[in-house]
Amino acid sequence: MTNLLPGARIGPGNILNPRDGQFGTATRQIWGLDIIDHAACGMNAVTGGRGTRMDWFSCSWYARVGRPLSDFDEAVALMRGRLARYPQYRDMPLMIGEFTVLHDEHGRRLWAGDTTEWAASFYAGLADRVYRYGIRQVYEWAQTTEGILHPRTQVIAMLDRMADGTRLATEIHAQSDADCGAIACRKEGDLYILLYNHRARRRPSVPERVRLTVRDRRMSPEHAWTLAERRVDAAHGTWAYAFAADCRAAGVKPLTQAGRYEGGVSLLYGPPGVAVFRKNKEKYQHLARVDETTETVRVGAGRFDRDVEMAGHSVRLLRLTPSPKE
Repeated sequence: MTNLLPGARIGPGNILNPRDGQFGTATRQIWGLDIIDHAACGMNAVTGGRGTRMDWFSCSWYARVGRPLSDFDEAVALMRGRLARYPQYRDMPLMIGEFTVLHDEHGRRLWAGDTTEWAASFYAGLADRVYRYGIRQVYEWAQTTEGILHPRTQVIAMLDRMADGTRLATEIHAQSDADCGAIACRKEGDLYILLYNHRARRRPSVPERVRLTVRDRRMSPEHAWTLAERRVDAAHGTWAYAFAADCRAAGVKPLTQAGRYEGGVSLLYGPPGVAVFRKNKEKYQHLARVDETTETVRVGAGRFDRDVEMAGHSVRLLRLTPSPKE
C-alpha cells in the first residue's frame, strides 16, 4: 500500500469492544488487542521481517442500556495498557471506529439507536471521557427517525455549539452514585458549560442537585450577565414516550424481538407503527425541539454560583455572556 500511497496512515480494522474480552479473542477467536502485539513484533507477511507499521489504533465500542460508563474507562485503559508495552506505541492516537448504544437493557438489538433521554445523558458522559482521554475521532450513526432528531442528537448539537472553543478546566465533587459531570469552554467571549446527570439504569430516574460555580475575572457585582440555557430530559426534546402512548392507544404493540425505544419505527412496531408515527409526526417534531431560554443574572466578584436541578438522565447547556461593558 505504501508503495502506491506513501502518505497513507495505517491502522487496524474493526477491532471490537476490548473490555473483558467482549467481542474479542475470548469470545470469537479474532484478533482483539493481540493485533497490537503482532504489529509490534510479529512476522510481516509482506516484508518477511518483524513488525508492521501502525500509525493509530482504533476499536469499535458498543454500549448497552444498563451498563455503566466506566466500561469505556476500562476499554481505554486496556488499549493504553497494551500499547504501552511497546515504546513506539506509547503515545499512539486512539480512535473509535464505530460507536452506538447497540442493545437495550434486555440484550435486544437496537438497530437505529435509543430514542430516549437515557441515550442523551449517556452521550454527554461519553463525550466527557472522549475529551479527557484525547480520543481523536468517534464515528457513530442513527441520529434521526424520519428526520426527527433523537435526544442524543440534540446533545451532539450542543457540543457542536461549543466547537472551536478553548477548553476550560472543570472540577467535580460528587457525593452520590450518579455519573454527573461538566464540559466547559470559552468561545468568542462567552462561557459554555454542558452539565449532565446519568445513571446506568433507566429506572429509577433520579434527579440531582448540582451546585455550579463558574470563575471568571471579568465578573463583578456591578455588571449583570446573560444566561442562556438549553435542556434535554424526559420532558424536553424527547418524543419516544408520546409515540409509545399513541401506539398503545391505537392497539399497536411492539414486535416480540424489538429493542425497547428502537429508533427504527418499522423494526419496533412494524407497518402499523409506521402509520401511527406518520399520522402524529408533526407532534413528535414539536416534542423534539429544544428551545433556548434567556435571563439576566447577577454575578459576584470573579464568580457565578447557582444551584441547578438536574432531572434524571438529563443534559443542560448553559451559555454565560458578559454585558457589553465587560
